[in-house]
Amino acid sequence: MAQDNPQKLIDQFFSLYETNPYAAVDYIFDTNPWIKEAAEQLDDVKTQLEDTLDVVGKYEGYSLISEKATGGHMMQYVFMVRYDRQPLRFILLFYKPSSEWRLHHFSFDDDMEEELRAVEG
Repeated sequence: MAQDNPQKLIDQFFSLYETNPYAAVDYIFDTNPWIKEAAEQLDDVKTQLEDTLDVVGKYEGYSLISEKATGGHMMQYVFMVRYDRQPLRFILLFYKPSSEWRLHHFSFDDDMEEELRAVEG
C-alpha cells in the first residue's frame, strides 16, 4: 500500500477520515508493514481518538499548517483538523527507504498554540 508520493497517502487518509476516522487510521498504518505489526500501538491511537472525538464536536475539515522535507527521504506534514468545538493538530511523518513512501509516525493532540509559537518564531 506504500506510494511514490506522500500526498496521495494524505489525500486518501483525509478522504476516509471524513466519514470514518478509524478506517482512516487503519489505512495510514497499513502503509508501513513495520508499524502495522504493532497492533497495540494502533489500538492505543484509536482509543485516544475515540475519547477525543467524543468531545470536539462536528468535523469541519482540515488545513495544512506546515510541510518539511529532509534529504528526500523524510517528509513531515502538520495539519489543523477543524472541529466545531476546537481544532486538533495531526502530525504525519513519512519515510521513503527506497522508492515508496510509508507512514513512519502518526500523532495528534490539541496543542495548536505550539504551532502558533513556531510560526511566530
